[in-house]
Amino acid sequence: MCFCFPSSATVETVDGKRRVGELHSSTCSLLTFTPGGLVKKDTFLTFLHFDPSVMATYLAISCKNGKTLLISPEHLLFVSISGGSSTPVPAKEVEIGNSLTCFNENGHPLLTEVVEIREVEERGVFSPLSKSGTLLVDGFLVSCYAHVGSLTHEMAHASFAPLRFWFKSKHMYNKLMQTRKRANVQKVPRVGIHGYANGLINLRQVLPI
Repeated sequence: MCFCFPSSATVETVDGKRRVGELHSSTCSLLTFTPGGLVKKDTFLTFLHFDPSVMATYLAISCKNGKTLLISPEHLLFVSISGGSSTPVPAKEVEIGNSLTCFNENGHPLLTEVVEIREVEERGVFSPLSKSGTLLVDGFLVSCYAHVGSLTHEMAHASFAPLRFWFKSKHMYNKLMQTRKRANVQKVPRVGIHGYANGLINLRQVLPI
C-alpha cells in the first residue's frame, strides 16, 4: 500500500499551483524548501501511486493560517513540536498544538499551529515522487514517502536512489538522442502502485525492517 493525497490537493510549481493529478515529468518543475529554508526548483519524476477514482480516508489537518492539508495517516510531513526544528513525522502522530511548515504568500517558510484534525473521505490517491524527496502540497512541506516499519524519511529517500538514477539516465539519453520533443508527449500514468515501489513493499515483507 502507498500513501498519498486526494484529487483536490494542489502542488506548488514554478508556474503556480497545480492539481496533483495534473503533474507530468516532462512539463512540470516543482518548488520545495532547502534545509536552510530557501525556496528551490525541484523536479517531478513520477507517481508512486496513481488512482483518480478510488475513495480513501485522509486526515484533514487545519492550521491557524486558515489552510488545511489533506494527507493519508501514514504519510510523512514536517512538524515542529514545542517550537523545535521541523522533522518528518507520520500524519497520524500530529497533535493539536504542533506546528507545520508552510509556504507563505511571499515564498518563505513559516510555522503555523495545528488547530483541528479530523478524518474525511476523499476521491483519488496520488503519491508524487520528486528529485529532492519533498513537496509543497496545499502550501505545506511534506515528504514524498510514508512511515513504513522503522524506515525514516532519509532511509526511504535512499531506497529510491536507483529509481531517481534511472530517470536521470533516461533524461540524459533523450537529450543525447535529441528525442526530447517526443518524450514531452504527455501520457496518462498507469493506475496503481509504481512497480519499483511495489517491489520495495514486497521486499519489506521478508526483511525485518
